[in-house]
Formats: sequence, structure tokens, C-alpha cells
Amino acid sequence: MSRQIPFMKVPRGEVLFREGDAGQHAYAIESGLVQICVERSGKRVAVANLGKGEIFGEMAIISEGPRSATAVALEDCQLLRLEAQQFHHRMEAMDPVMRMVVDVMLSRLRRTLEQLDSLPENPRMPEEPPAELVEQALTQLRLEHELSDAIADEQFAVFYQPIVCLASGKLAGFEALVRWNHPRRGMISPDSFLPAAERSDLILEITKSVLGTISRDLPELRMRCLKNIENVKLVYASLNVTARDLADAQFAEKIEAHFVEHGMTTDALRLEVTESSLMANLEETDLMLSRLRRLGVGIAIDDFGTGYSSMNHLAQLPISTLKIDKSFVAAMNESDQSRKIVNAILRLAKELGIPVVAEGIETKWDARYLAREACEFGQGYFYGKPVPLEAALKLIANWRAKPVLPQLVHAKSA
Repeated sequence: MSRQIPFMKVPRGEVLFREGDAGQHAYAIESGLVQICVERSGKRVAVANLGKGEIFGEMAIISEGPRSATAVALEDCQLLRLEAQQFHHRMEAMDPVMRMVVDVMLSRLRRTLEQLDSLPENPRMPEEPPAELVEQALTQLRLEHELSDAIADEQFAVFYQPIVCLASGKLAGFEALVRWNHPRRGMISPDSFLPAAERSDLILEITKSVLGTISRDLPELRMRCLKNIENVKLVYASLNVTARDLADAQFAEKIEAHFVEHGMTTDALRLEVTESSLMANLEETDLMLSRLRRLGVGIAIDDFGTGYSSMNHLAQLPISTLKIDKSFVAAMNESDQSRKIVNAILRLAKELGIPVVAEGIETKWDARYLAREACEFGQGYFYGKPVPLEAALKLIANWRAKPVLPQLVHAKSA
């Protein structure tokens, strides 16, 4: 697949774009010096000299108008090209008042440039922005370009972590966790790239890729379950999604299309959403979750207890599962407060008639305590780490249901 290279080496004297051109890209300066100038009375008049960490060419993209100035490399430059989509997504996510401020500022700047008849021959040299801020911004932009390539080259892999019925010990499902199989750095965990993807539209493409993989893998996983049905249930797959995914008006239809294509029903899918994602746009989120529930898709609140959703909102949303955050589970053995939080969540879920999955189970004591307190499901290293498809198929074939009750061992003697 051909793609344009985002990193550019530009020799001194090269014109990057001219006044009046259509604006298709903006640029961030990694090194070198770029002059911005305008044509007045047949003469090129310098407006500004820009250096490392500065961005130029963004005005035409944001305002969707022609270039208001010409950009020329005063020195050999290393530039990072920015796509229009990278600006448009950030503008859409911006507070409406700030969007208005940006639009007004750009409009005023265009009018000012149009009215200028003379400017100083030697514009002020730029003051470099803070080095830390520059590096953070450039790192984010480089990562976005790498992620775009990763999507195009199908570099994302799905690993499956078992979810177990605590009372019976039967395997009930898997949480599907994305990994980036980087061609140079190997397997990269999601914490290293998903935050950057969420700040752009790339998260939608990654979610689409992962959904495609899950819908292809589930038939094979379920067929393997039928050969060990006394120890496993027909497994479901659980996938983390973001507020950006839920804001996609076609999200439910995309899920249905993936599953229909591979002969699967959508009730084999659970979507995990954090409390903060649920509350980002509550009215629209509620509508999307309701559409998903009508398709049979399960909805879990992930990392429950760490967010800020009110009980009133929780009761109104079409939630089918709560997931207790692993930080509470990990601390149960030593912390009375964590045990009380876990017990309170379990009581609340019981009152609402919602099953609970406890994350982060690492010891038999954790599993026994949660089973004793009527927590329905659990996952964590005690039951298994995330593994690729082939290992998940072997895990299903070899699974033996081992209930952790009836007896509860005290924390200090377990």
C-alpha cells in the first residue's frame, strides 16, 4: 500500500506552498528555519521567521480557505507533515467557545494580512517554545503517523484473557485485549499507544480492526468449547471501547455487519466502557447503548468504583455487567477499606440485578473471598494471562472446572 512519508527533509530555498494555493497539509518544524511571507506590489514581504517546535500552514486547513501566505525554507529543514484530519478532529472535540475564538482570530489575521502594504524587511527571529512542550507535541504527532501505518499494515493483534464463573470454575468468556505488533519494537502494550489513538480518529480504526478479528475468532473459539462443554460455557468476547467509539453514529451497525459476515450473533459480544466515557455525553451515550442492547450486545461498566457516575445515572443506563477495578481486588487481602468497597459494589449490583466481574484476581484467597461474597465472575493472572488465539484454543480444550468454594480461608492463613 503506497502512502506519503510524513517526515520531510526540505533544502534551503525550497517553497513549501504559495499564497493562494489550496491548503492540504500543515507542517511542524523539527529543525531549521522557515520564512512566512506575502506578495505585495510584486514584492515578497517577510511576515515571520519560524523555528523548531512551531507549526505553519494550519490556517488554510482550519478555515478551509486558500493559503494566506507563502512558506519558504530559509535553512535546510526537517519537517513533520500534519494531515487535515488531525486538525479537524481536534477542532470538533474543542469547546464551542474556543472554536469560535480560533475562527475569529484566524479571520482577523487573514484580514490583517490582506491589508498590509509594508512589513519590516528583517522580521523578528522566533523564540522557541519550551523544549518539553515541543517534544510532547512532536512525539504525539510521530506516534499518530506510526499508528496510521500500523492500521494500514494490520499490525494489531488480539490477545484473550479468560473470564471465569467463580462458583463453578467454568470458563465463561474472554476479554479481548489489543496489542501492537511493531515491526521493530515487537509487541507493545495498549497503555503505550491507545491514549494517543483516543486523541485522534485513529481509535475508531483500531476498534474496527479489533472487532473484525474478534468476529473471525469467536466461531473457532466456540466450536472448541463444544468439545469440552462440561468444563466451559459457550464463551463470549469482551472488548473495551471509548467515548469516541460510542459517538460514532454507525457504531452499532458496524458491529452487526462484522458479526453477520462471520455467521455470529451479536449476543456473543460484551462492550466494556469506563465510567468517564459513559458520562462524556450521557444523552447520546444512552441512545447508543440502548441500540447495542437491542442487538443483544452486553454492556459492562469497566473499572467500576474509580469514576464519578451517580447511582441515578447507573440505574438508568442499559448496563448488563459491572467490572470491579483491579486496584480494589488487589488490595482486599490487606485493606479493610478496599474490602468494604468491593462488598458495597457487590451489594449494589445485587440490588440492581446486575452480575459482577472482578478484575485482577491473582491468588486463591482473592477468588475464594469473591465467590463467598456472591461475585459471579472473575479474571486475573490466577486464572490466566492474555494469550493469542492458538493458546486460547488450547486453554479451552484443557480447561478443568475447579470451584474455589465451599470453604473460605482467612487471609493470613491462605
